[in-house]
Amino acid sequence: MFRTDRPPVPAGMEQWKEALDTLSSLLSDENFTSAPIEYVSAGGYLAVTYFKNRETTDDIDVVRVNYGSDWDDHKRSIFYDCVRTVASVRNLGSDWFSMSLGITAPDGTLRDEWIAITKRQNIILYESAMIRIYAADLKWCLVSKIKRYPQLVTVVGMARLEQKQRTEIEDMRNILAHMMKERKFKPVTEKELRSWYPQKGFIFPGVVNEVAAKIKEWHPNDMEMLRPEV
Repeated sequence: MFRTDRPPVPAGMEQWKEALDTLSSLLSDENFTSAPIEYVSAGGYLAVTYFKNRETTDDIDVVRVNYGSDWDDHKRSIFYDCVRTVASVRNLGSDWFSMSLGITAPDGTLRDEWIAITKRQNIILYESAMIRIYAADLKWCLVSKIKRYPQLVTVVGMARLEQKQRTEIEDMRNILAHMMKERKFKPVTEKELRSWYPQKGFIFPGVVNEVAAKIKEWHPNDMEMLRPEV
């Protein structure tokens, strides 16, 4: 009997690959699907596996591309049994493969559009016979982080706030740097940010200015990538 209350365990890129390989193998043994189950991910897993500006993350936050009711209770039970098995054999937290991204992802038809944009972007973080994980639309990743930035203290508390702010700023800097070539090195403006995915949350006044200032302070040789409103 596997424990179901394992706390989060930070893991790096190779450990996550091993975990996903194990999950894929278990699902294959169950003849779970004839084509890869598609997911979208962001946050720590994107930072660890693609941008590589973080060494570890506590979990892989995802939302399933086919997010409707196409899984019956039996299929869902098999899947989560496999996830719990991986947590035990790979010494990971019980929520290592978390569907929590579905809480912040766009809803309804907006989610369909978001997923379509994500798939056209085609940044694949992991792929096997059973599982394929795409990086979420980077515009959405960036604007979501900026919207949440003022709330970090409520997430981690004052003791860890400075460390968490630096982590989030580095995530945003890497996303911006990735965008620059496609944008012909034209900075992202605050007006643009406010137009991206406005349906959920909002950008607090002064936040874009603070993020841009932190990037400039910590990376003075960087080109201008983020331009606040004057």
